[in-house]
Amino acid sequence: MRSGSSDNTEISFAASTGFRIFAGLRRLMPGLIFLPVSDSDQSLTVVVTRVIKPGCEAAFERAMKEFITIAWTFPGHLGMQMLRPAESDRSGEYTILARFESLAARRVFTTSPIYQEWMSKLLDQSIGAPVVRELSGIDGWLALSGRAGNPPKWKMALTVWVGVYLLSQAGYALLGPVIGSWPRSLQALLVSALVVAALTWLVLPPVTRTLQRWYFPANRR
Repeated sequence: MRSGSSDNTEISFAASTGFRIFAGLRRLMPGLIFLPVSDSDQSLTVVVTRVIKPGCEAAFERAMKEFITIAWTFPGHLGMQMLRPAESDRSGEYTILARFESLAARRVFTTSPIYQEWMSKLLDQSIGAPVVRELSGIDGWLALSGRAGNPPKWKMALTVWVGVYLLSQAGYALLGPVIGSWPRSLQALLVSALVVAALTWLVLPPVTRTLQRWYFPANRR
C-alpha cells in the first residue's frame, strides 16, 4: 500500500510540475502550446488559381484588395495573400493563398451570402472557374511559401522525421534535469507536445521555404 501511495504521489507531483511548465511556456510564447486536438481544429490553407481576362488585371487586383478586407472580418480567417504572375508570364494566372483556423471556419466563410456575391463578381473578370485546393500540414506550409504544387511524399516524410528526431533529442536534453524522475509516459507526453508545437509554428515554415530547391529540382534556375 505504501508503494502505491508513493507512486501516486510521484505521478501527482510530476503532473503538477508539467502543468506549471506548460503554463510558464504559454505565458512566454502564447502561440507555442496551442495544439490542434482534432481534425476540425487543424489550420487549413486554401490555394486558389484564377486566369484573369486580358485587360481586367487592374480591376481584378482592386476587387481582390476589397475582398481581402472583407474576409478579415470573418471569425477563424487568418489572412489572405494575392500572388501576381511574373512579368514574363502572359498566362494571366493569379494565385490566392488564404489561411483558416479550421475547415469549419472555411465552410462558414464560403457559405456566407457575401462570399457568394464576391465569387460572382470575380468570375466576371476570370476565364473559366477558379481551381481551388484545400491543404493542411506541410502541404499548407509549402503553399504559404509561394509554391502551390506538392513535393514527393518521401521528401515531406524525411523533413518531418528529421525535425521530430532533432527536436525530441533537444527536448530530452534540455528538460532532462527537470523531468528525469517523471514516469516515462509523462516525459513522452510533454516532449512530444513540445515537438509537435515547435514543428508546426517554429520549424516547418522556415525549413520548407529553405528547401524549395530540393523539393522542386525541376524548377531550379
